[in-house]
Amino acid sequence: MKRRMEYFLVCLFVLLGIFGGRKVVFAAENKDAEGIIGKCQTVMSAKKVLAYDIYMTYEGQREKFMAMSVDKNTKTSYVELLGEVMYLDERNKLIYHYDSEKKKWYVAPGDSSEILLEDEDVNYIYQDIEGAQVTCEYNGTEIFQNVSCEKITSHVKEDTGEAYDIIYYVNENTYELCAEVIEQEGMIMELLFSYPDAVQIPENVKNSSVLEPGSTVKSGKLQYRVPKSAKGRVVEVSNGSKAAGKVTIPDTITFAGKKYKVTGIEAKAFANNRKITKVTIGKNVKTIGKMSFYKCKKLKQVVIRSTKITKIGQKAFYGNAKKLKVKVPKSKLGKYKKLLKKSKVSSRLTVSR
Repeated sequence: MKRRMEYFLVCLFVLLGIFGGRKVVFAAENKDAEGIIGKCQTVMSAKKVLAYDIYMTYEGQREKFMAMSVDKNTKTSYVELLGEVMYLDERNKLIYHYDSEKKKWYVAPGDSSEILLEDEDVNYIYQDIEGAQVTCEYNGTEIFQNVSCEKITSHVKEDTGEAYDIIYYVNENTYELCAEVIEQEGMIMELLFSYPDAVQIPENVKNSSVLEPGSTVKSGKLQYRVPKSAKGRVVEVSNGSKAAGKVTIPDTITFAGKKYKVTGIEAKAFANNRKITKVTIGKNVKTIGKMSFYKCKKLKQVVIRSTKITKIGQKAFYGNAKKLKVKVPKSKLGKYKKLLKKSKVSSRLTVSR
């Protein structure tokens, strides 16, 4: 998920860079061209909701490359890029991704660097032609997508010698941008704009999405990972290095409105943590990984509430306080004693119900 998302967002940044925020002075061939561009720029900069499709034409082949919708009111965006689909929820720092092979929706945490709805990142009209010579000519009116549009062509020559044209189709009445077409050396990129009322994440996406196997989330001082072989909504504790004092491995955690059972503690999850003193293990835990509490030197007491534990890994409780007390369910006293001794402990171990 992370690698796919990084590729996805890098492509998006590249495209957004095409119409960034630096101002350019047009050398207008007539007053109309410059005036229309200025009015359009003002209108587009005020937009809170916007959608556009991008088509690429190369060697005569025209294909849809990307679709995007952005709503700065709901802090939500939709992105479809090369067949990949995502919804980005800035307000809740969540990213929803559709896996076309598995035919499933997944949800993952997204930090601020991955949510692309900041004002400086979303500028709706081409302005960024730094260091270029630009002439702008008015080409009259034209019906485009059933809308009467003012057509303006900007001829751009970069200081590197590269030259290309950018054609704007501006709504004759509202000054909204209908389309932006960039032509360069046989390649054409078309941005076709539309204006939805709002962009929201569909309820079926929210309801069906789950954490993707292998992904991690934080809850409190603990980090959890979805096992790669996960069936259903389950997670395991993967990192407790920041935990201190009395620690509880909960029965469940909640992420994006759904509960996930905590079914395991990964290897070395708390290893060398010298601040925890007591651990309570929830009722859904089935496995305790090797060296999971290795050399937690202040750990004096462990309370196991689960009756489902089938494995305690090697040296899971090795190197704890000199006297370690472990309290277990009455029905599992004998079995858990054997599992603990088999795993090897260095403390004077007391196991009771």
